[in-house]
Formats: sequence, C-alpha cells, structure tokens
Amino acid sequence: MSIVLNGVTFGNATRKGPSGGEMTPEKIGVLLPAADGTRNWVQRSVKRTWKYEWDGISESLRDDIYAIFSLTTTFSHTDIHGDTAMCQCESNDYGETISAILVDGTCHYRVSLTVREA
Repeated sequence: MSIVLNGVTFGNATRKGPSGGEMTPEKIGVLLPAADGTRNWVQRSVKRTWKYEWDGISESLRDDIYAIFSLTTTFSHTDIHGDTAMCQCESNDYGETISAILVDGTCHYRVSLTVREA
C-alpha cells in the first residue's frame, strides 16, 4: 500500500507503507424536520477521513509520520487509489505504542494517523 502525505511517499524503498487503512466518507449538512415529521436533509458537501496504521516500524519512520501530524497547515494527500485531496490532522489524530523491543534496545512502534479532508 503506497500513499503520499505532504509530498512524502510512504510505501517505497525508503519508507514503509501503512499495514492497514480505512476511508470513511462524511456527509456535511443539516437535518431539517418538517412539521409533519418528514426528514429533509440539506447537504452541503461530502468529506473523507482516512485512518492509516503502521506496525513494527522504526523510530525514524515514526518520526516522519509524526512530522505529518505536526503540520500546522493543510497538505496534499494521495490515497492508495491515486485520489488527491487537501487534508489536515486534528488534535487526537496521532497515536503510537511500542510493539517490540529488540535485544539491543531498539524499539519498533505501532502508529496510527488520521488524515481529514479539509
């Protein structure tokens, strides 16, 4: 699985791609119930949210993913299908845990990153 975040490719010889991913569309709008109870949905847009996960990655790759999360502006995102959108990460969109500690003390991480269409 190969994705591009802010011009950085994850899923090539340099950086491991995510081990899993999920895209969820969200309808942006408001429900206006009529006096008789009829439900009227007024839709303004549809926005997508992607959640990616990496497992068993190095500290260096963890730092690359954290740098994407830390961006203070919107950035370009290309998903596994080649669809591109301007995106952002919000306050709780990054998580990490240690998945393994090797004999030499090297840590491998499990990281999740949520990317939201701006």
